[in-house]
Amino acid sequence: MLLNKTLIQLNSIFLEEILKTSIAGLRTFPAILLLSVLALCVSAGLLAQQTGSRLEGNIADVQGKAVARALVTVKNEATGAVKTGNTDGNGAYSIGGLGAGSYTVEASANGFAILTRNGVVLGAAQTLELPLSLNVSSVAEQVTVNAGIDSIAAESAPSGGFIEERSAQSLVSNTYIENFTSPIADFGEIVQIVPGTFTTSANGVGLGQSKTYFRGFQDGDYNIDFDGIPFYDTNSPTHHSWAFFPAQWVGGVDFDRSPGTASTIGPTPFGGSIHLLSKPLTGEQDIRGTVSYGTWNTKLYDGAYSSGSFGFFGSPKKSNLFIDVHHMTSDGYQSYNYNLRNAGSLLYQYQFSPKTVLTGFAGVLQLDSNGPNIASTRCMLYGVPASGSYSCAAPTVTVSGTAVPVTANGLMPYTGAGLRFLLTDNSDPVSWFDNQYNRYQFPQTLNTWG
Repeated sequence: MLLNKTLIQLNSIFLEEILKTSIAGLRTFPAILLLSVLALCVSAGLLAQQTGSRLEGNIADVQGKAVARALVTVKNEATGAVKTGNTDGNGAYSIGGLGAGSYTVEASANGFAILTRNGVVLGAAQTLELPLSLNVSSVAEQVTVNAGIDSIAAESAPSGGFIEERSAQSLVSNTYIENFTSPIADFGEIVQIVPGTFTTSANGVGLGQSKTYFRGFQDGDYNIDFDGIPFYDTNSPTHHSWAFFPAQWVGGVDFDRSPGTASTIGPTPFGGSIHLLSKPLTGEQDIRGTVSYGTWNTKLYDGAYSSGSFGFFGSPKKSNLFIDVHHMTSDGYQSYNYNLRNAGSLLYQYQFSPKTVLTGFAGVLQLDSNGPNIASTRCMLYGVPASGSYSCAAPTVTVSGTAVPVTANGLMPYTGAGLRFLLTDNSDPVSWFDNQYNRYQFPQTLNTWG
């Protein structure tokens, strides 16, 4: 544009000279008029080149957050011509004046690995949207400490905090969850990286009810939400942690260890808030399969599919889809406390603009747990209750039209056995239990957020 403005100014000066020359002698006017027309044609030609094809899009990190001040370099693979541009505060870039052809696109930013895309084809007078995703560099050449986290690379660290904030807040990244936590972890295990937080689970990581404590508050005295929507069940989600939000569903945690503000939603904000975040989506298509084996004969089979950016029926590529399914079995740390879990999730996003994104999430999870210390075993551990808070009556069968208890005394087997009950091998096919009695099954449910 600077070249065009300069040419226009030169043309204005040139026309002044033409006018002066015309007054001095009209004989030179035809030649000067011809030169003026040629100069205007050159200027118009340059302007036409700048309004050719265009490459634009957004650059984000692995968590889907905008990367500002990223450098974008576009090189014509045939001619070697290079054009550059930078992203704005929203991570958006736009490079125009490109001719039809095949290009190599390179994106870079401080703290991130260089991303290169080859064979990006542009048609004549085409505007191509090309979203890019940057990964954190494996080697950091320089570390800068400042008042607050204004570097997206810093936010992708395992846990980060805002120095300038008035409350204690930490961010747990998707990179940490995928690379430094157990594949069968639940959200209670994930948040243990946060200062002052600890989680206990009697049957092992991700294999039983856990309890999370932080900032002096007991388990459950804080909010838990998923993508900003509070989530609770009748017994607090902390007690059913391995049944809600496994690691395969969580893409990050915004952990606020303060009472929050008036805008904080939930019944117990005085203890703080655990904001669970859905998986970050990228513009690239990806299919992954994972097989894990660990302690206590724990096996996990996981499959995930990411569609990348796509559009419906030739429309702009503003949609993105992520699907995950997994199957897990484990004997557990506790004797005979086996687990079997089948789960699947679906995450869909539609980008209306760089600042407006619609997100939809659905999850289905079915869990069988042979836990010995749950409500169904109270009769065995404590005997018949005096208050009648639970029943120890044995199941019945119908004989000649009459309901008859399956046991002689009418009580459940091993009622009042105490600790001796915990030593019973329920997998013994001769046993009345046969893995069917003290089994806790989290019912199949569909949970949706939008």
